[in-house]
Amino acid sequence: MSTRAGVVLGTLSVLAAVVVAALLRLAILPFGSYEWAWEVRTLPCSWGTAAVLALLGALLLAVLVFEWVRAPREPSRRTCTWLLLALLPVALLIEGGILLNDPLYPASAPVVVLSDVATGYYGVAARTPEIRTILSGEASQSHKDSLPDRVRTHPPGPILLMWAVRQLALAHADLLARLEAFLVRTYDLSAADLISLSRVATTWQLSTADALVACLISWLLTVLSVLIFLPVYGLGAVLGNRRVGLAAAALSLSLPALWCFLPGIDGVGAVIALTALWLWAMALRNGDWWRYALAGLGFAVALFWSYGYLALGLVALFLGWSSRESRPANLPAGLVYTVAAWALFYGLLDACFGFNLWRALPAALGTQRMIMLREHRAYLTWLALNPYALLVFLGPALWGGMIWAWFSRGVQHGFLARATQGTLLTVLLLLLMGSTRGEVERIWVFLMPLLLLPFAALLTRLPKPLSLWLPVALLIAQIAFAIFLSTNFLLVSAA
Repeated sequence: MSTRAGVVLGTLSVLAAVVVAALLRLAILPFGSYEWAWEVRTLPCSWGTAAVLALLGALLLAVLVFEWVRAPREPSRRTCTWLLLALLPVALLIEGGILLNDPLYPASAPVVVLSDVATGYYGVAARTPEIRTILSGEASQSHKDSLPDRVRTHPPGPILLMWAVRQLALAHADLLARLEAFLVRTYDLSAADLISLSRVATTWQLSTADALVACLISWLLTVLSVLIFLPVYGLGAVLGNRRVGLAAAALSLSLPALWCFLPGIDGVGAVIALTALWLWAMALRNGDWWRYALAGLGFAVALFWSYGYLALGLVALFLGWSSRESRPANLPAGLVYTVAAWALFYGLLDACFGFNLWRALPAALGTQRMIMLREHRAYLTWLALNPYALLVFLGPALWGGMIWAWFSRGVQHGFLARATQGTLLTVLLLLLMGSTRGEVERIWVFLMPLLLLPFAALLTRLPKPLSLWLPVALLIAQIAFAIFLSTNFLLVSAA
């Protein structure tokens, strides 16, 4: 890309973010449909100190990463390790700035966890004393008439996590007491306040401990979502090189979809799913049996978190196809190790705890179909609105560069090309299946970094000084757009 083309791309990208934000605020562009739409805030949040800190984090992110990306020599593994460690506080600065710019977030986050409307996982975890009851489906059967839809359409992974956190927290009452003292001192927010706020969205009796545990879970889900940049870096490094990995990690932290639906299970799920794909890519490159086994275990854990991560299988197959010429002898055996580790995981769950994937998965898919019919979400309507929602929450500032990179022969080759093709085909098949109509802006967040990998490769080839100033402009525009979405719309569905 020439300097002139880069300047044009940067200008148009920033302008796209401004124009889309204005059209959304004026309700000229739709934000969903009559079947499903995010609610517009009556009084938008103002941009305060927290928003400024988020934008400062975007600037630090761009400078920290792309100063090394454009260095004459490729960063060493040790340098990349230190850079990734440095990215963690920067990512937390961006996340904290976006979330805390909303003064209601400290109270709304635990309420979302407690809510039967938004999630419902914690309600099942709190009412279930044993792990086996959760995994065998006995808890779901005993409360099936009152279970939220998202509990009935998801595997028990999120419930199990919340159950474990609750058991640990209840065993340390002093920790909960200190937490409540912190909330009162910092936010003037007590456990009684959280219980009062949750009554309209919760059908079961809450205790003081439940309110405080929900606060811990909301923080845990929020912080763990930040770690998405680690597997994205790994994928970029394996599919391209370490420069591509660093650029991809930076782009992944600029996705509005990652920040706008916290606390929720989708950010953590994206971390798990992309880690599994990273392990698979490393196994294909190195051919070690234990890497294939780890990849199989990773795919199993991802599916245990959300059935939607079955879609990663297509991307994995495309990557395997790409490696067939370089390591033809290793792939068949590697597939055996991967499938064996995957099957062992679910075999042990069935034998020890009574969780049968082959019963649970069809039941969840059937429930999902019934929900789409009950909510009257028309197939053709969402055939158009789903990709639109995906693009809005991917961020308008990245549209131009992403599409440019898709058709750039300089970056589209080998593993990287197969990953892009597999991801695009996966998105197309998911659209045509129509199993999810609405809310893909949060559900498909695990696919967004894969769509941006070619653009990350393109950013590593820019001439100076464009190689720094273009990423700076794009990342600041992306974070500003994320702040706009979170301050103007009630994005509280965090299942």
